[in-house]
Amino acid sequence: MDELVKINYENQRPTLLDRDLHEALEVKTPYDKWFPRMCEYEFEEGCIEPQKLEFI
Repeated sequence: MDELVKINYENQRPTLLDRDLHEALEVKTPYDKWFPRMCEYEFEEGCIEPQKLEFI
């Protein structure tokens, strides 16, 4: 099965790239407008912890 979003397990906590998530979710809002809203959910620029995706 192909991965929808590549998860990086190299650090203590798994992360994924925010731009990869934006693309995989096929978000209609441009990335530069979408990501600041995601920061309200404690996302950090460059990577996202998969456990923070429970709201989706």
